[in-house]
Amino acid sequence: MATLTLPITTFIPEHYARVVGLDLAVIGATFMFVRLFDIAIDQVLGLMMDRTATRWGRFKPWLAGGTPLVMIGAGMLFFPKPGYSATYLAVALIITYIGYSLVILSQLGLAAGLSNEYEGRSRVFSWWQAGTTAGLVLAMTTASFAGGKGIDASFAVHSMGIIVIVLTPIGTALALRFIPDGTTRSTNQKIGGQLYLQLICRSATARLLGLELLLGLAVGIASASAILFCLAVKHLSVSQYSFTVLWYFIVAIVSAPLCAALARRMQKHRALMAAAVGYAMFPVIQANSPPGTITMMLVASTLGGFAFTAASMLPRAMVADISDEVLLETGIDSTGILYALLTGVYKVGQAVAIGVVFTSLDLIGYDVSAGRENAQSALMGLTIVYGVVPAALASISMVLMIGYPLTAARHAHIREALRR
Repeated sequence: MATLTLPITTFIPEHYARVVGLDLAVIGATFMFVRLFDIAIDQVLGLMMDRTATRWGRFKPWLAGGTPLVMIGAGMLFFPKPGYSATYLAVALIITYIGYSLVILSQLGLAAGLSNEYEGRSRVFSWWQAGTTAGLVLAMTTASFAGGKGIDASFAVHSMGIIVIVLTPIGTALALRFIPDGTTRSTNQKIGGQLYLQLICRSATARLLGLELLLGLAVGIASASAILFCLAVKHLSVSQYSFTVLWYFIVAIVSAPLCAALARRMQKHRALMAAAVGYAMFPVIQANSPPGTITMMLVASTLGGFAFTAASMLPRAMVADISDEVLLETGIDSTGILYALLTGVYKVGQAVAIGVVFTSLDLIGYDVSAGRENAQSALMGLTIVYGVVPAALASISMVLMIGYPLTAARHAHIREALRR
């Protein structure tokens, strides 16, 4: 799934502008509106999952059902032909996003059930993050290989599509065979709109969702504008750019257990605050690095990779803790809904981010085909979009974690009360 998400935000928009010939503003609007539709679907799927009880468990049937949709959507999305319309892009995105939502919500639900302990969940999701980042590295290795060999950029996009189509059924088969799913407590629960409102109004949930929204915006804006910024403003080659991103994700894999240890020492919400600060510094350092070299870019990528891991794994571990608190207070297991809300607000951030980036670049007159030959004002606008805006959003997200109520001591009390 990670091998799918990276090219969608980083390579697919540029590919549809360069190869298919769609206007930047049209691409941005299409991504934004389809993402908003996808977010609504997430909430429906989360609700249905929490109402599911089968002999195979709550999440496994949905995991199996989402796999063919991912494969069909990827086949459409990664292999467009010149002249295809925005409607084609929208349909391909809708199919891909629905399949992805089915798979990822099921996966998160299964992961949350592997441990009931505060620290145990950090360990579970550190391994989850390592696997996720390995998929991102696989995608970037493909792009780096194509760039280093001087192969047309379309080859990298097609190769990533093939990887997704081949590996998705294999990954699903392994998950269905080896991951236990005993979460069948949701039978006949009365779950509706009132529960959604109660969940969102909880202090822990509201803070976490706010942080996820802001980080989704920050990551989405940086991802959508990264390749344009590095090639046009920093004068990097495609292979140099791919290497910096590859290094970013290698650091992310290596740092997964370190993030779990940091969360154990500082508690999850404080470790998340540190990650937000790190992510705020990452684009600023890159924006101020000298053109044509990657030394400072790699330094920034080291900081960004560590921050990326913590900001990805910790909110998902914290959602499982919130689910325990809700279960104790209401008797309702809302794991599916909570993960749908978390992924939903992150998608809102990414949807708005892509729309903002490509609409902004269109307004300032940035030409993708011109690259570094763009006017100085357009290049400066691109620098602000990439380096300043994500840093500001990440900084604001850090403030939301001050005074976070669901601490390790509070969760230990909840688990003891549930045990009794």
